[in-house]
Amino acid sequence: MLFLTLALFGQSAGLDANVGKAARQCMAPYALEIVRNKVNRLRGVSQLTYLAMLTARSEGLAGRPFLVRTNAIIGEEDTKLRSGNIDKTVTLTACDQRFPLARTTAPTPLPKDPIDRDMLCFGMIALFSKVVATAKGNDAELARAEFMSFLTRFEPNMDALFDLGRLNRSNIESNEEVFGDVLRASLDNGNPEATYERCRALPS
Repeated sequence: MLFLTLALFGQSAGLDANVGKAARQCMAPYALEIVRNKVNRLRGVSQLTYLAMLTARSEGLAGRPFLVRTNAIIGEEDTKLRSGNIDKTVTLTACDQRFPLARTTAPTPLPKDPIDRDMLCFGMIALFSKVVATAKGNDAELARAEFMSFLTRFEPNMDALFDLGRLNRSNIESNEEVFGDVLRASLDNGNPEATYERCRALPS
């Protein structure tokens, strides 16, 4: 019986050795947990986006901007989940052990260089703008108010990025490539929500 138990435990924790494949395996358990526990929208999107970003970084971009590829991966895994085509042996515990930053709320270190820091924070604003705008429930208005306060306070920093030529005013879509670079680099430090909250905590 002991050997059988250990065998089953080993199977449940059987995440693929490849980072991208393992991150894909963990998206379904996380998504189900988000629905089961009614996790707030920003946190839920952060967890799934973090795994999708890891996948995009591991698998490559297939000629697309990083965020476009990330969203495509989320769509692919959502389709699998809805059809029931998921690995039901993968556990949340195994995923948390493999990807400890995916669901952490610990403060995230930001780049020391002010320009790199502002680029990352602007990337988080871009990432979460639609999430906050479409949020529903008791905390939605508070989330929107906090987001708009952060956006207003951060506007001078964004203007400086345009003035320095780090961002393109005339071709907004081209900035997705730039944001992709900074968001991809941030994955080793924390998930999007933790980074966003760290940016919001910056002094005015």
